[in-house]
Amino acid sequence: MCNGTAAIDSCGICSEGDTGLIAEANQDCAGLCFGSAEVDSCGDCSGGTSGSTEDSAKDCNGDGDGVAALD
Repeated sequence: MCNGTAAIDSCGICSEGDTGLIAEANQDCAGLCFGSAEVDSCGDCSGGTSGSTEDSAKDCNGDGDGVAALD
């Protein structure tokens, strides 16, 4: 489209403008295009190439970022 506002995002996808696609929507939470990292139930980016295991911030009581510990 002439004078359109769509552009190629960092993942190589034509997005925004009249495409119906959101720019960078193909990035995972670690910023990797088409990656598999996701935000876990603790609100942390985990899996994929994030370097974090899903829900690894839960304590032994199952609380995200909790302080409970086994004694």
